[in-house]
Amino acid sequence: LGVLLLVLLIWQGFSQSNQQAAEPAYWYQQAEKNYAAENPTGTTDSIALAAYEKAIQLFLPTAPRNAKAGDAMIKRGNIFQGQRAFAIAQQEYHRAMDWFRSYGADSLLYYQASLHLGSNFYYTYTIDSARYYLEQAARLALNHADYPDQEVLYNSLGALYFQSSNFLQAANYFEKARMLLDPAAPEYRETFDGFSNNIAFCESALGNYEEALSIYRTLLKDAYINNRVIQNIGHLYYEKNEPDSALRYFQQVVPNATNATVRMYQEMARIYLDKNQPDQSLSLLEKADSLNRLLGESPREKAVNLLLRSRLLVNSQNYPEALQYLEQAAAGINEDLAPLVLFEIQEQKSGIYLLRHKQTNATADLKAGALALLKAIRLASYIRSNYDNDEAKLFFNRSREAIYWKAAVVVYKWYA
Repeated sequence: LGVLLLVLLIWQGFSQSNQQAAEPAYWYQQAEKNYAAENPTGTTDSIALAAYEKAIQLFLPTAPRNAKAGDAMIKRGNIFQGQRAFAIAQQEYHRAMDWFRSYGADSLLYYQASLHLGSNFYYTYTIDSARYYLEQAARLALNHADYPDQEVLYNSLGALYFQSSNFLQAANYFEKARMLLDPAAPEYRETFDGFSNNIAFCESALGNYEEALSIYRTLLKDAYINNRVIQNIGHLYYEKNEPDSALRYFQQVVPNATNATVRMYQEMARIYLDKNQPDQSLSLLEKADSLNRLLGESPREKAVNLLLRSRLLVNSQNYPEALQYLEQAAAGINEDLAPLVLFEIQEQKSGIYLLRHKQTNATADLKAGALALLKAIRLASYIRSNYDNDEAKLFFNRSREAIYWKAAVVVYKWYA
């Protein structure tokens, strides 16, 4: 289709004049017209992609330093990103960066390529690369208040640091994004409230529940984010260990296709597991798994799902299959991607072996339980040494004493 559209544009160019069709500015103009279409379609995208590429091929031999060449590469990346063709979009953004390194023509374009590439890696769960390029964009914007989309940049950094459990830093970025909003913009109030919601979520994650609730209460009247706020209040009550209150809010939420909904389903499944209502729990885990696959399958959320399914199997004393689920869960993640989930997997694995040891009195089960606990301890030490984030600090303070004592008792029994 792109080739046919390019032929059509070439024919239109010849109807203008042979000389005009040979000018990169002509193709760039055609591309811009379709890129900025009021109602974009697959056809306008294809025309824009073909025309931008033609402009690039004409710019590079004749006017390689022209900033429109780099701009065309970035906009091709944006089109592919909008189509969720993330790998092709990455190639275009890297192409724009290579162009900048060769000609150094426009640092604004380098900033934009870094911003969009960072977002690309965030969408595809490549967190380290996302952080690298978003922080690079932030450094480039440091002395350029006129660079566009800085509120998007700092909101993205906030989301990234929240995912990395640096809640205080995340809140700082969300606040910075909120301060950059233009009060005259028509969408100002909706965006401001969205960033406020993010800040409240950080306060909740830090255990500042009353501060978070005071923000959430002011946001409930905003119809645009009311659903998200209700969901976040549910998460808050879950973290406060008030499961009935959490369920009451979760049950008011209209589910949508986001990772937040996956997390909500999994927290609801945990609550029903604790209430010994396995059917409700399994139904929610199936919903979470289906939605996670639809969204591209986050390895972390897949591991959590398998972990909770293992708990269901433990409740029915199906220990071999429960252990298999835990092996699958651990295989999909590592210490860098989801260390706390990995810790929970090892702790649960130990619990299964020790339960089985009570029934069989087999030394092999006691040994396996002890080894799983020792792995959990090593992981706790790794988290303490390598993660300077708020969740790691909260986790270590809460978990270290219990896990050490449990391991000491099991190892004593093993050698006794």
